[in-house]
Amino acid sequence: MAFAAGYWAGFLLSARIIGDLRSLLGGEALYETFVGEALWSRMVTAMVCAGAALLPVICAAASRRFALCGAGTALFALGIVFGRGVLLPFTVAFLQKAGEGFAVSRLSQLSYVAMCLGLLAAVGFVFLLPLALSVLGRAGLVGVEGLRRARPRVILGAVIVMAILTPTQDAVTLVIATAPVLLLYEAGILWLRLTQRSTHAATRRHPLLEEE
Repeated sequence: MAFAAGYWAGFLLSARIIGDLRSLLGGEALYETFVGEALWSRMVTAMVCAGAALLPVICAAASRRFALCGAGTALFALGIVFGRGVLLPFTVAFLQKAGEGFAVSRLSQLSYVAMCLGLLAAVGFVFLLPLALSVLGRAGLVGVEGLRRARPRVILGAVIVMAILTPTQDAVTLVIATAPVLLLYEAGILWLRLTQRSTHAATRRHPLLEEE
């Protein structure tokens, strides 16, 4: 039901979403390279919206906690907003300038929409980092001290990933793009530490829980 509702809503809003993405091109036109490409673009947009609508259901099934379900949805939405407002404009501007002087731009509507939506979805999933750390911590796969020791590698990885997602030579842009990921990583460590403390406190109050 969530998938169907998300798909229907996404299809109804697809024209506005595609129009918003096209506004990043600064007046450059999108071309329909085959019959029905416009319809396929709207269908791809609707599928992405349907996947986003399934996210709360997936979070609820994975964590079995409605609070984490709401947190995951909010983080994903925040990632979409950040990607649309910060990352996507820089990426589109860079790709437009990359072929100046030796290539004529004829942008396929489906390819352009798929690229933009793929980038936004990737950023949305990156923003789920605190939730992922919390779930892994509850499963005993990661710990606070291990995450702290891995901090230098995480910083390097975040810089590399954001440099790929925002291919620009501007260091300020790279810092702006990377900072939220590092903040989310630190937030995940803090959340995991608070969760472990509450678990230890509950165990001390109820020794039988530790035996079980």
